Amino acid sequence: MPSPFLVLEISLKQSKSTKHLIGFLRHCIWLMQDQQPIWKKGARCVVHVSDFICETIGQLKVSKEQIREQSKLLKQLRLPSVEACKIIYPGKGFDAWWDLPQLLQQIKSMIAVFEHTHPNCTGVFVFD
Repeated sequence: MPSPFLVLEISLKQSKSTKHLIGFLRHCIWLMQDQQPIWKKGARCVVHVSDFICETIGQLKVSKEQIREQSKLLKQLRLPSVEACKIIYPGKGFDAWWDLPQLLQQIKSMIAVFEHTHPNCTGVFVFD
């Protein structure tokens, strides 16, 4: 008989990346194998993706079946988000750069998704 005090711990790791889009589309340059391009700052398009990867289901998000169940609930009882992923487009004239208030908002949504997808489990969150 399993112990009533046994808690399943599930590891979740934050994954984030930033990609410059237009710089790669307009320029073709030759570099040595150990070199990276240095782009001038400007009003180019940047995409920043922050997500949480779970050891049990991969990208932390609710399943299609769970989304259908959520859509039947009253709006006040639904999850605030069906996935932990947050995508912003930072830069001059666009979204603000990634900061602590945005991370905290993402964590609130992520915890709700985690608790819905992993009932009675404890999440161990890893940030870099």
